[in-house]
Amino acid sequence: MRNRGEAIELDSPYVAVRLDAVEDFVSRFEPPPPVPLRAVDLQARSTIGFRLEPKGIAAVFRKSWLMLEDSEAAKIATEFVAHVMSKAVPFWDRFSDAREVLRMLSRDDEESRIYGGPDHFRAEKAVGLALLLEGTDAARKLAEKKKSALRGDQLLAFKSWAERALV
Repeated sequence: MRNRGEAIELDSPYVAVRLDAVEDFVSRFEPPPPVPLRAVDLQARSTIGFRLEPKGIAAVFRKSWLMLEDSEAAKIATEFVAHVMSKAVPFWDRFSDAREVLRMLSRDDEESRIYGGPDHFRAEKAVGLALLLEGTDAARKLAEKKKSALRGDQLLAFKSWAERALV
């Protein structure tokens, strides 16, 4: 939501699933950040998600709602919720199963990047979820697979995290 002077603009939100155990596990083994994170910062993380707005040139045509008058609030809210839920409910249905989340996070393709973020963050979440669902051996095996897919700084960051997480 943006305040545009005399109007309020609503943009499509970020739709996500947060698996607390995964996020707690992953964050325990991250290096200390330059500025300490607050609990609310950690709580805001998601395990898997996507921005409803289109990317690239298609973003010019993204859906937004501009409310100029208070009397428009109910109509705009109805349209906004219908639009968001038409995309969010299928996503939540698909990823309501932690094993489906693990399958997506374990992949290394464009769809997994859209839902799971940068490669090394996605790798950390995948390994953490594999550990929780399938045990240490499965997590170590997935970590080795992820190491072979990562390069440069992402590989270094993931290896460092995995060494602390999979002791």
